[in-house]
Amino acid sequence: MDNKLITVRNAEGEPNTEAQIIIQNKIKYTPKVSVVVPVYNVEPYLEECLNSIIKQTLKEIEIICVNDGSPDGSGKILDKYAEKDKRIKIINQKNQGLSCSRNNALTVAQGEYVAFLDSDDYWHKDTLKILYKQAHGNDLDMLSFGGVNFIDGSRELQENPYYQFKYLPKDFKTDCFNYKQCTDFITSMAVSACLTCYKLEFLRKKQIIFPPHLFFEDNVFFAHALLTAERCGICKKTLYFRRIHPESVTQNRSKHFSDYLQICEKVIKLTGSLPINDAIKKKYYNLYAGGPQSLYNGFTAADKKRYKNKLREFLDKVALKESTTYKFLNFIPLLLIEEQ
Repeated sequence: MDNKLITVRNAEGEPNTEAQIIIQNKIKYTPKVSVVVPVYNVEPYLEECLNSIIKQTLKEIEIICVNDGSPDGSGKILDKYAEKDKRIKIINQKNQGLSCSRNNALTVAQGEYVAFLDSDDYWHKDTLKILYKQAHGNDLDMLSFGGVNFIDGSRELQENPYYQFKYLPKDFKTDCFNYKQCTDFITSMAVSACLTCYKLEFLRKKQIIFPPHLFFEDNVFFAHALLTAERCGICKKTLYFRRIHPESVTQNRSKHFSDYLQICEKVIKLTGSLPINDAIKKKYYNLYAGGPQSLYNGFTAADKKRYKNKLREFLDKVALKESTTYKFLNFIPLLLIEEQ
């Protein structure tokens, strides 16, 4: 087997000594799509995920699997599949989290476009063929597409109008647009790294990466891309199948509330620094300044007590009384934090 060791570099171009990539049987074409799959403790789900990739009807792809120090049998499954499919590349690294796993893969990706698939989810067999045809044909910087949730075990499908673009105007033309055409409904765009494919050259040019070591990382990445892309598109076909199980991040929002506060602060700072119109800045500010309060209001008494001071610190940071970037806005009314 023709193996080659390549140095993974971070966003500043410095070697990442905690990640190594083994390229198995180098492919002899430029991939149309690079598929990025972070892997951590997903042994029961990984084969279904990998099968949905290697059986894609678009064959000119590379598959970058990042073994994020997984202590279960996921690494052996990756090795087994890499033996069978020369398009699979494996990054073995110490545990660094989802964001770093994706960022490390992006540094070595070679495709025209890049698509992210979480290792407990799977794709429709024609996903990449459909996405590449539309993205390449319209020279898009990014292309969002539809997804559906399914319950682990029962396989019951749960449609989510948010991930099927039901909150967008029915007459909105989705073939090619940019954020300027979305002012009235921009925060209704479905935020998900995995439900959007991106032109790799665009991500590198704009230096768009995931914030390291934080959950809810999609929010910063997606906002940065959407608000800097010149050509966006939407494919309303349901192509992504998203597994819901007890360990899903979306099922553990209270557990990761501290990360959510940091992400909201980062999105507010990002949108405040970009040359976008005030109406859009206000929408993002209102969503991400008010979002933590709304989430907190649904917590148990124990979680409210746990996060009360952190929420207050966050609100003090993003309050407009000392802001210069957002001084033109009126701070949205927030409910008082309940005393416990």
